[in-house]
Amino acid sequence: MTRLEAPGLDDVRGPDARTNTGHAVQPAAPGDTEPEAHQDYVSAYDPGRLAEPARFARHYPEQHQVPQDLLPATPTPAPIVAGQNDELVPWPDNQNPRQLLPHSEIHPPDAGHFAREHAAQQHGRPAAGRVSGGYRRVTAG
Repeated sequence: MTRLEAPGLDDVRGPDARTNTGHAVQPAAPGDTEPEAHQDYVSAYDPGRLAEPARFARHYPEQHQVPQDLLPATPTPAPIVAGQNDELVPWPDNQNPRQLLPHSEIHPPDAGHFAREHAAQQHGRPAAGRVSGGYRRVTAG
């Protein structure tokens, strides 16, 4: 049983959250070569702080339906950026918003779950293009 499947959030608030987070972020921000980035990630989940994201993840399946029903009527252009090798979020889950948003494009950096860190240029390019006028092309298309 994972911590998210535990009967209550008290199991997620434990003092070892810092250790567990440290192991999880090691691929994105190794503690020995990027100590500041590693510490930033880990401190974000100091004991007790992991409970709120865990609460969100636990209720995601039923809460996901509400925005999913609204997305087809959304006129706002949206770039969708997700690592194509994400080991935590299955690729079909990343493609789902593209199928629901009429004015969107998917941009899959060649990266895993930490795409922002491991493929920074590929990750930021869609947003930069959108801000500099790229939104017009998607809306027109």
